[in-house]
Amino acid sequence: MSGTGAHFYEVYETKDRRHVAVGAIEPQFYAELLRGLELDATSLPAQMDRSSWPEMKRRLAEIFRTRTRDDWERVFSGKDACVSPVLAPSEAARHPHAVARGSFCEPGGVLQPGPVPALQQDPGSDRIGACHPGSDCGLGACRLGRRCAARRRSQRRGRAVVTEVTEEGSVREPEAGQGLWRR
Repeated sequence: MSGTGAHFYEVYETKDRRHVAVGAIEPQFYAELLRGLELDATSLPAQMDRSSWPEMKRRLAEIFRTRTRDDWERVFSGKDACVSPVLAPSEAARHPHAVARGSFCEPGGVLQPGPVPALQQDPGSDRIGACHPGSDCGLGACRLGRRCAARRRSQRRGRAVVTEVTEEGSVREPEAGQGLWRR
């Protein structure tokens, strides 16, 4: 359905300039979507009538702009309409679903997704801590505040290369044979 222009598989802006995601592909979910939007299904074109999709998308966009994202979340809470709020990272980390699963962590005070997959025998951990914006672990990925892939690969082996970031922001890599590895 992605990129098809389907009005029932789209992200819509809300009154507060936030967004909700709609993925009501199957008929029973689509029926719940229409009920939540207070639309009478009998007065609308068939869900799979592609010729009506642009107009239906315009109509749904107009409706979603009448309430805030949180209002829409309440409207669809507990309903199988496949409508959910689009959350900012800080909101996602506090969402009950993410909290229950330990989906986020804050090593060094930097919010980030936790290690995945979360396995029962070895749930993983951030043994090293986070890269902070402006720091670097050799590949430049940490400039955005994310752990880099090389660091994660090394973590799986129980070690990580230690780099230093000078006050000017340049990176000092360990010299060959220096043994700047942490276990």
